[in-house]
Amino acid sequence: MRHAALLAILGIAFAATPAMAIHIPLEPDHEAYYEPHLYQIYNARYGTTYESNVDLDAMRIVDWQRFNIPAGHVLEVRVLARYTWLDTHFGYYTPANDPAADPADYHQLFPTLSGWMTDEWGDLSGANYTAVLDLDGFFGFYLFPGAGATWHSQQDLNWLGQDHMVAYGVEGRDDVMLLAWEDLPLPFEQYLDGYDFDHPVIPENGYDADYNDLVLEIRYRVIPEPATMVLLGLGLAGAAVRRFFIV
Repeated sequence: MRHAALLAILGIAFAATPAMAIHIPLEPDHEAYYEPHLYQIYNARYGTTYESNVDLDAMRIVDWQRFNIPAGHVLEVRVLARYTWLDTHFGYYTPANDPAADPADYHQLFPTLSGWMTDEWGDLSGANYTAVLDLDGFFGFYLFPGAGATWHSQQDLNWLGQDHMVAYGVEGRDDVMLLAWEDLPLPFEQYLDGYDFDHPVIPENGYDADYNDLVLEIRYRVIPEPATMVLLGLGLAGAAVRRFFIV
């Protein structure tokens, strides 16, 4: 199946204009903590040249909160970066048929990741934090920040209905998406009409809404058809026979 068909099957749409303010990650001063902004993580991964999170919002996938895997595919989940002080773990939950319903089962994908300035903090694109999912029906992802609330990809399941995951597409790669998570309650100021994102107000409690606390890449991969696997097997067997009889 061509990757372009995935967009239609999954019902994915991209933002034609900047999204509502609540969905645009902020850019607080993280220089002292050696944290890049989300658009910088995206640029480093995909070779783009976005200059702010507002610019990156053009690639945001509109209101994507639950997931499914088309027939003949699996879903690869890979951790790209993690910038948080908290010990966290990440996984998926089922079912996700009713956005207002409590999820029934949680399934952890990665072991608990340690907090700030450890081997599990920073750019993790070269680490082996990868999982492959082959699930039927709809499901959601969750982030547990070590204490307090569990954050879900489905906004209605979160405390105060806050949106803790933002999804982005990748130009020219309809099979690849990026998921950016915020692990702390969001600044209340984001919900106010007329909020000035050029001069964000960061509360004293440090709730920064930077959405770089856990950044993942998900990739839909085609499962080879049985006939293809047989042909591959015959090809390998033939090569082995040829090697055996060559003197």
